[in-house]
Amino acid sequence: EQSALSAFHRLPDAKQITPQDRIEISRVLLEVGHPREALALLNNVTDPIGVDIQLLRAEAYAASGNYRGAMKQCQEAATKAPQDLRIRLRMTQLSQYMAAGQEVPSHLLDQPRP
Repeated sequence: EQSALSAFHRLPDAKQITPQDRIEISRVLLEVGHPREALALLNNVTDPIGVDIQLLRAEAYAASGNYRGAMKQCQEAATKAPQDLRIRLRMTQLSQYMAAGQEVPSHLLDQPRP
């Protein structure tokens, strides 16, 4: 956890951090319970935004309690890949938890890594 946070705090000093490095650090930050920091990194990934990055952003939004932001990421991903079952599953889970006013359990936020 400390190494992920340390890497996150050093990022503004890094001149040439790759989008893949940002994604990997974001995953670690999410795993150790720092969704806001992960989201800050993911929002700086400007390469073509693929479905996997949008699902990772959705995970970060949901983990920080912003279910609308999570759903928006899923909806945008669904327009790119309407047959992707991961997106449908995530949207269904988010809808159920939003309707019940519950937090999304962290084990349901885990997603397969590309």
